[in-house]
This record gives sequence, C-alpha cells and structure tokens, in this order.
Amino acid sequence: MSNQFPKEYFDEIDRDFDKNGSYFSEVLDMFVSDYISVKSIGLDVGCGTGVHMKRLLADPLIELFGTDTTDAYQYKLENVGYSGFKVMADEPMASIPNDDEGFDFVVCKDVLEHVLLPEHSLREIKRVLNPGGYALLHVPNHFSFYGRLKFLFSNRIDTFNY
Repeated sequence: MSNQFPKEYFDEIDRDFDKNGSYFSEVLDMFVSDYISVKSIGLDVGCGTGVHMKRLLADPLIELFGTDTTDAYQYKLENVGYSGFKVMADEPMASIPNDDEGFDFVVCKDVLEHVLLPEHSLREIKRVLNPGGYALLHVPNHFSFYGRLKFLFSNRIDTFNY
C-alpha cells in the first residue's frame, strides 16, 4: 500500500460517512431503483475507498468492480465488498483497464473535473458499457449561487475551503 494514504485516513472517511451519510446517497438510490436491473455488474471509475457505494453493495445481486489511479485503496475495497479492482494510469489518455462492453452500469463520481481530457474519459466509459447500459456521472457544482456570493465577497476561488 502507498505511504501517502495512511489507513487511519480511510477509517476517518468511513466514520464520517457512517455518521453523516453522503450527499451522493440520494442520487445513487434513485439510479439503482430506476435503472439497475436485479442482477447487474458495474464499474466504479475513480472509486477511492468505495465508501459512497455502500448502499449499492448492500444488494447481494449487484457485483461492483473498481478502478483508480493508485493501489492504496485496494485493501479497503475488498472490505467494503467490491468484487475486484484494477489500477488505472494517471495520464490524460489513460484507458480504463477493462474489456469492451463488460459492464451494465458505470458510476463516475467527482472524477471528470480532475482529468485533463474529460471527453476521452467519457469515450472510455462508453467503451466499457454494455449496449443499453447506463452511466451515472456526477460533477460537483462549486459555483452554486451560494458559492458565487462567497467568491464575490471574498475574492477566493476556493469558496468551500477545499
């Protein structure tokens, strides 16, 4: 495991999630109830620790695989219930390290705003989806009305103190 991601940080993320839930949980619940069939195989692109997928993984008929740019998360994903994990290169034209048309759905939460060529990432997501599959893409809105007001008065681009 990478030295830059100590285990205690992962545990802290999980404790916060268990206590407070996630802003993403409601979106994921809607996606699952409306678009995922009873037996589905999915991919979590940029999976991190997998903590945001706990509700999805509670369904024993859903099989979920993860990919991210570091292997630091692998031990945590196995504990959460992921079926497998692959490391993805951290470069602009990186390919998702999975076969074509291998997944019924792909979740890509808070990743596209970090990549240099998001259109390439979207083509890769389409490539690994089965025909008729679904993709749930989530990009945070850092410039909501509240964020814009904070920016106007503070002249700081980081309005949420990230």
